Amino acid sequence: MKTVLLVVVATIVLAGCASFAPVRMLPTGEWSIMDADNTRRRARLIITPVALPHQIAYSPTERCFYRVVSIGYAGRTASFEREVAVRTVHDRYLITHRQSGIASTALIGKDGRLFDFNTVQFDGSRTNSETFPAYASAQSRALREQPHVFAHFINELKIAYPHYATERRQVGSVVATVTDENGRPWAQYVYRGLTNNNGVTAAVLDLTKVREGDAGGGFVIGFNVVDLSRALPVLYVVDTGSATKLVVERTQCQ
Repeated sequence: MKTVLLVVVATIVLAGCASFAPVRMLPTGEWSIMDADNTRRRARLIITPVALPHQIAYSPTERCFYRVVSIGYAGRTASFEREVAVRTVHDRYLITHRQSGIASTALIGKDGRLFDFNTVQFDGSRTNSETFPAYASAQSRALREQPHVFAHFINELKIAYPHYATERRQVGSVVATVTDENGRPWAQYVYRGLTNNNGVTAAVLDLTKVREGDAGGGFVIGFNVVDLSRALPVLYVVDTGSATKLVVERTQCQ
């Protein structure tokens, strides 16, 4: 079965699960179907397996800058800069993404619950929390009409800014779930421990494919290194083992 991870340079990732990707073991014992480069990125992290010192909670941030590299459907590579700002709106936070002169927004709670969003898609159209499910379902159905292609539209906002389970802080706990275009669980973030990134204390979360009957998920298909002082990502990767992937790395914050 051909698998697809379509990265849209706004806020959406379209993903499929690879059936025959090479499997590599990480130093911490988990099995990865990411490619060799992304598996090495994850393996280089020095992780201390301790409980989270506090619940991961978002906070206002003036500006952070990211380098985004995506390899999309049909092997097209895109590289661009992204600016992210987080400001308080009543008891919630408004996240603004700016890239290539285009802004997308998301309204989240302190724990990352996604209330609303307005994002630009790869075809130039805009979607929000009401219109996205129908749009994503139509796009994924169209792709599935191709021979041997299985695909999902995944909202990148849910990968970059997870909705955290407030009571889960132990190593090995599932701390967030990423849903597909139909609202069904697609992958889980599993907490592995703490790391230090240029003086920043960060939580390491493995993105694992949901597997029925396994609360910890299956193979590692990405990871998120989360700055505990802001709850914003230092680095996140999505790589389901196909030819397409997404790597987003923070370059600076103000």
